[in-house]
Amino acid sequence: METTDYLDYPEEQQSKSLSEYISILKRHKGKMLLTGFLVFLTSLCLAIFLPPTYTSTATILIEKPIISNDLVDSTISSYAEQQVQRIRQRVLSRPNLRRIIDKFQLYRDQLDSQTWSKILKNMETAISVEMISADVLDPRSGRATKATIAFQVGFSNRSPETSQRVTNELVSLFLQENLKERTESAEEASSFFEREARKLRTRMEELDNKLFILKKERGDSLPEFQQQNNRLLERAYQRLEDINSQYNKAYERKIFLQSQLAQITPYSSSPGVVLDDRTRLKMLQIEYSNLLSRYSPMHPDVIKVKTEIESLGHAGDSANNRQTLKLVLKEKRAQLAKLKESYSTEHPDIISLVKEIQNIETQIASIPADATQNTASVDADNPAYIQTQAQLKSSELEILALEKSRKEQIKRINNYEQRLRVSPDVERQYNELMRNYNSTKLQYEQIQSKQISVNLAESVEKSRKGERYVMSEPPELPEEPTKPNRKAIVALGILLSAAAAIAVAALAESLDQGIYGSRQLAIASGEAPLSVIPYIEVSTRRIAKKKTRQRIFSVILVLILSVLSIGYYLLTKGISN
Repeated sequence: METTDYLDYPEEQQSKSLSEYISILKRHKGKMLLTGFLVFLTSLCLAIFLPPTYTSTATILIEKPIISNDLVDSTISSYAEQQVQRIRQRVLSRPNLRRIIDKFQLYRDQLDSQTWSKILKNMETAISVEMISADVLDPRSGRATKATIAFQVGFSNRSPETSQRVTNELVSLFLQENLKERTESAEEASSFFEREARKLRTRMEELDNKLFILKKERGDSLPEFQQQNNRLLERAYQRLEDINSQYNKAYERKIFLQSQLAQITPYSSSPGVVLDDRTRLKMLQIEYSNLLSRYSPMHPDVIKVKTEIESLGHAGDSANNRQTLKLVLKEKRAQLAKLKESYSTEHPDIISLVKEIQNIETQIASIPADATQNTASVDADNPAYIQTQAQLKSSELEILALEKSRKEQIKRINNYEQRLRVSPDVERQYNELMRNYNSTKLQYEQIQSKQISVNLAESVEKSRKGERYVMSEPPELPEEPTKPNRKAIVALGILLSAAAAIAVAALAESLDQGIYGSRQLAIASGEAPLSVIPYIEVSTRRIAKKKTRQRIFSVILVLILSVLSIGYYLLTKGISN
């Protein structure tokens, strides 16, 4: 039959009718049946020959703590799922997995062909950990929520006994790791809070020592003593004013007594009293000094007294009464100081007194210093002079005492002012130390409170009264394999065989460029055929086809029966490791 390419015709002319699709299936039914049979046979073989895998599971319940968390704050509380995952990482560590493999002789057939990393990866894949959640009421928010109350641990293996034993080992590891983790966490928390409490206690002691040193060195400058320091400073100023007032009065009295003393002769000139030459010489020298302060050296009175002194001559020329002149000089200087308080330096009295003092100093300078060592001093014998001199001495002593008191009072004032001056800095340091101390003390008290709770929680964990894992369902010996799902494999094989048969028919039809039927011929030629002659099959060809079909059916039947027999045998006897 002539063939031609009609793919270039419009798409509406190429659309096929239902009868044409049926004829396509009939033309390729042999390919379809063969493909579908092979796919189904493959799925059937997989369903029968795939080795069974048994999974043994155990349920571990997360029990609530016997002692309520309201009474003891557990330091290791966390979300149950996170805790399970954390313990899972510990249990499924490589050392544990290798120990389990060696203990139960697992994967013996892979040790020579696979690396340990691949074997351990297969081991991890065979272990399953699944959470079991339930609807619970959150005690804090009062809302319904999901909470993990338990979890299942399982292990898959071709041997049900091995699966059960390994699952039991895994459950034991989970229980041990949970207890170990909670105990270690409680101990670590206890050690942590103990270290923190020790640090804070040391810090408190350091701050307390600094406060002690500050109070010891600057305690009188602390803020609470500021009012007291102000009062003391005010009193000190008042006391200083009183001392200054007393000092001024004592100084005036001293000046007055000095002026009085200068006008009184130290030696008595009463009738009947016989003076020796030495005493007489001293009196004349004093008189001579007084006259020089009032008159010139050529005055008759001055010349007269000077003549008498020269007549007494050598009675005391070795010492020249150095002590007497010093006493006179002292009195004159006191008079000069008194006059300067009232007059200027140009006043005649001051000029005359200065001149007299210079003359006395000249006389004293002319007498050798050691000349008085062998000269016996002659005490004054004038009662008025002696009394005035005693009063002057008393005033001088009082002035010295007042000067000492004034210095002490000024020192106190400086001290009080220094206290008030440094008070802001001391207050800042003190407040900073107190803030740090109170803050550290508060932290220490909080840490202590937590440490008590941690120690109690540690006791609870060690006595196994806290949250714990309890095996509610032990691993049982699996009776049915969990894998493979043979029914699902067969059902999927049926669907795949039908899809593969249709796909083969479509592929064959797309590759076949022949023209079949009058309609395709009309499309290809552009004209309808005059008549259609049906295909006439001879008897010999029909008989040959029938015999071929019978042979193919027999082979297929034999293959199906063989596969079913082998599968039944394997299912009844089982496959060992």
